Amino acid sequence: MFFTTFAGHVGPALFGLAAAYLLRVGHPVGLLWALLVLLMLVLIVIRNWFGLWLVLAASVIVFAVSWWGSVLLQSCFAYAGAWFLLLGAPRPVIELQSARRRRLAPTSDADTLACLSGVAGLVWVGVFLVVTVGALALGGHWLLTTAK
Repeated sequence: MFFTTFAGHVGPALFGLAAAYLLRVGHPVGLLWALLVLLMLVLIVIRNWFGLWLVLAASVIVFAVSWWGSVLLQSCFAYAGAWFLLLGAPRPVIELQSARRRRLAPTSDADTLACLSGVAGLVWVGVFLVVTVGALALGGHWLLTTAK
């Protein structure tokens, strides 16, 4: 339970960092295929029809771009996905702390981790923020220095 609770907030940032690394070493199509594999794994845990259709539609789009798209389209699509993950990751952490401050999230991931570990929830929010912003800084650097 500890790792799944922790991964909820840092997962997108770490996936974005991995995506930036794959782009840094010149594998945009490899990134798209890895994304396709992850989308197929998500299908296993989908619990509603809307999510199912959303994941299937995303899978079709990623497959089409990776199979029939030009090299430029594949690279642009891969870069956009990496930026999306990196830029989007810090916001939920900030929203989490905002909800905690107003006492609207008494069973948040940070509070669950605090109960499991004995470390204060605010510290966990700080860890989430350091990981997500750090991934954005490093991944952003990689993306900006390898973009052509």
